[in-house]
Amino acid sequence: EEEEEEEEEEDIFAVEKPTGPSEAPVTSTKPSVETDKTVFHGKQEKDYQGRGWSEPPRDRKPIQETCYVPKRHVHTWKGHTKGVAAIRFFPIHGHLLLSASMDGTVKIWDVYGDKRCMRSYMGHAQAVRDICFSNDGTRFASCSWDKKMKLWDTET
Repeated sequence: EEEEEEEEEEDIFAVEKPTGPSEAPVTSTKPSVETDKTVFHGKQEKDYQGRGWSEPPRDRKPIQETCYVPKRHVHTWKGHTKGVAAIRFFPIHGHLLLSASMDGTVKIWDVYGDKRCMRSYMGHAQAVRDICFSNDGTRFASCSWDKKMKLWDTET
């Protein structure tokens, strides 16, 4: 089985070589690189003090690590065109929510203020399987069914 998989990989990334002098130049059958793109949906990326939109509000204290049973519905965020595979809260403060969708996009949502989509990240060709913030929240990783893992800057 392993040999068959290796042969398939070799076939996918095979390089066509010309057989004669009049043949076309060497071409690669590797898949083309998608363009990664983000769209900011907020009012402004920096406030009057120069702070970025992903920084927690000054009056927001770090969240506690205790889990409680949900008692009521608080809010529904709408924006993905297909199902959501994973969600993650922003580290320490939890003022932003990151969502990975089957539509191939990752969106970041404001939880504390307007409760709206702040930025959309597009770059995967297939459904996004999982996401994870870095410890300080400045970057996050996304992995997709297109067999690619991407590292994104949260603010850009």
